[in-house]
Amino acid sequence: MRSTSEEMDCQPYDPENSFHEAVCRGELIEALHLLASKKFNINHRDTGKRTALHFASFYGHVHLVNFLLLNGSEINALDKKKCTPLVKAVQSRKNEIVFVLLDERADPNIKDINGESAIHQAVYVDNLDILSNLLTFGGDIEDQTKDGFTPLLLALRERKLHIAEYLITHGANIHACDNYRRTTLMYAVKWDSKELVDLLLKKDVQHSARDKFRWSALMYAIVGKRQVKTAIVNHVNSVLSRKQNTFSDIIQQDIPENTLENSADDLPTASTEYEDIEAQEDLSEELELETIPDLKLEDEDASDKNEGYQNLESSRTPDHTSSIGNDAEINEMNQDKDVSGELKEEMPAAKQEEEKTFDNFEENQEFVCKI
Repeated sequence: MRSTSEEMDCQPYDPENSFHEAVCRGELIEALHLLASKKFNINHRDTGKRTALHFASFYGHVHLVNFLLLNGSEINALDKKKCTPLVKAVQSRKNEIVFVLLDERADPNIKDINGESAIHQAVYVDNLDILSNLLTFGGDIEDQTKDGFTPLLLALRERKLHIAEYLITHGANIHACDNYRRTTLMYAVKWDSKELVDLLLKKDVQHSARDKFRWSALMYAIVGKRQVKTAIVNHVNSVLSRKQNTFSDIIQQDIPENTLENSADDLPTASTEYEDIEAQEDLSEELELETIPDLKLEDEDASDKNEGYQNLESSRTPDHTSSIGNDAEINEMNQDKDVSGELKEEMPAAKQEEEKTFDNFEENQEFVCKI
């Protein structure tokens, strides 16, 4: 995973020669003498392919940045890690330098070796002023990293919540998902941010979407004991209430295939579908899942690393399955189901022969993220 902004701050950015040392100290006269000696030129590069403009931008010396640009310094020069002077200014939070470089037409969308541009760096350093300037000067609000993270998804992953709110209100795609199909709503649930959950639901984010492990945002909220589960359940109830008895997209995703085929009239309400909040809290206590499963993004067998997923799988017994159809079936379920039965509606399971259940329907459905 990418280094955090705190780790970046601890990394040295030291010069290798006297010319770059003078620039780092902000010594314009000394830099001029060294240039006059012909030992160095304005775009001299060290072993890391860094130029004087990289150092001047990183250390925030505006007078040297202006001098170097005025004398032909390459504004979009790439160092060994494909970082531009603009990126170095963003990483060191030098707002004034960022504006100067952008005003001189520095490209805000050049990507480094991690597939990250200046706007991603602004998210890491949690600087709203820099982010705003980058967007004003043409920064791509939907630019994706190698791991599929847009600036909004990255802000949510890194818990830069005010940055995420700014991006949402300035047109970022709320339906974006990462390579694990985790949505903006799932990340907002992870941090138990009622403000962001409410904002996303108000903008009609797809609340029923499932990630690669077939977890929904509501499942993360319930098992992780997040307070925002109330907001999601209320939103679902509100949507179903407005739809009344129509075959809404929401219901079609969460009822058995045979029910749809037979045109059954008894469609589940949100309270039946997910049960009440207290019942869900009891469920998470029985499972002894104290915290939400980590939204880990490392390249590894994710199903083996998702603790919540493992615990839920191990708690399942083969003697019970959940079903939703008519009132008689619901009453029987409430009397006889155990923990594994409660979770059948929300967790993936192996296909079972001749069984027309919610899981049977869900196993054959492919979730498609709308980017």
